Amino acid sequence: MDTAKIMDAVLWLPLLLPAVLAAGCTLTRSNRLTRWAPLLASGAVLACGVALSIGALSIGVTSAQTMLGAAGGTVAATGVLRADALSAFLLLVVGAVGLTATWAGLAPAAPHTPPPAGHVRYGALISLFLGSMSLAVLADNLGVMWVAV
Repeated sequence: MDTAKIMDAVLWLPLLLPAVLAAGCTLTRSNRLTRWAPLLASGAVLACGVALSIGALSIGVTSAQTMLGAAGGTVAATGVLRADALSAFLLLVVGAVGLTATWAGLAPAAPHTPPPAGHVRYGALISLFLGSMSLAVLADNLGVMWVAV
């Protein structure tokens, strides 16, 4: 598989996976999914931040370089999203803080009871928050960034 296609997938994963997990929490109301969805979403954001940071380091990109294509310092780009060294680092920070917060916020396990409504909302909203923070960091357009914020 082409490296550019892999990087494009890495750009979209921290946006799509939290949205899918939030929808899964809301629709299924599964106790297991509600507990682990925020942790999975933050882990995915962290993993994508690591992958983009490694990509930035491997091609020698610095955030001070211009963002004018492959020779200008962009690690990966689609029409709406872009990753350079600074955005890869910020995605890494969002994922690390999100992983710490969601790990500390794990609800106690009660496997045979349905989760309370507050837990379902927590799992869905934290996942959506991680996705919107990822969009704010990776946006290639100021308007898209403002929508994410």
